[in-house]
Amino acid sequence: MKPAPPVLKRQRSPAAAAGPRLARVLNGLVQRLTVDLLDIPSNPHNAVHRLRGRTKKLGSLLALAAGCTQRSERDEIKAVIRRIKNAFAEMRDREVILATAEKAGVRKHLEEGKTAAPVDTAPLLAAAGALSSLMSTLPVHALAWKDIRDRCRHNEHQARQRWLKARDNPAAEHLHACRKKTKALYFQLVFLRLLKGGRKRKIKLTRRLAHHLGEHHDLHLLRLELKKRACLTAGASRKIDKHQEAELHHITRLGHKLYP
Repeated sequence: MKPAPPVLKRQRSPAAAAGPRLARVLNGLVQRLTVDLLDIPSNPHNAVHRLRGRTKKLGSLLALAAGCTQRSERDEIKAVIRRIKNAFAEMRDREVILATAEKAGVRKHLEEGKTAAPVDTAPLLAAAGALSSLMSTLPVHALAWKDIRDRCRHNEHQARQRWLKARDNPAAEHLHACRKKTKALYFQLVFLRLLKGGRKRKIKLTRRLAHHLGEHHDLHLLRLELKKRACLTAGASRKIDKHQEAELHHITRLGHKLYP
């Protein structure tokens, strides 16, 4: 009786698969944007939430293709992505501010206000189609593992610089800039893990840091909205301060772990 042949484990080949895998992910995100846009009339809350998350992920992963694309090409694509994302900014900001006010215990100070105007998705669907065409012209398949890894390291260095600036001067604009770079780095690290594994701890720290930076920014937006409506009382201000101090504590702790 012949022995059974050995079971061959699937070997990762990041050098060969990196570019094609990135191209598939980018194109898949564009396709899902179209699905989200079509879903908005029947399910606006969830569809907009998914759509904005996908646009951020798309922009973050597009940065990994810098080695094979011209800056003008990427800028053109990013402009279309921003147009789609920003079309729903009023709706999303309103929901975030109300939810943040509830968590901060200052909901009673904030009236519902008028609802956001409905968004015409027809031109945005056309923009998504144009985005798909633009993406198809990028030679992302030609990227090697080293190209993508080196670009991610460059972006990680930029994220570190944003963190150091925010650590030394935790003004709202510096924390927000740190948040955007940290969120982008998170998406990039997750993609690299899909190719070659590892980075589990760094991904976890990056995700948590981006979360608390986002919570801090939402509290900042809430304060601005209360000021705008002339209903920021001393009590509401103290509650927001308390929550921001707690978030800043988490941000500092996680930042030191991520960037020792």
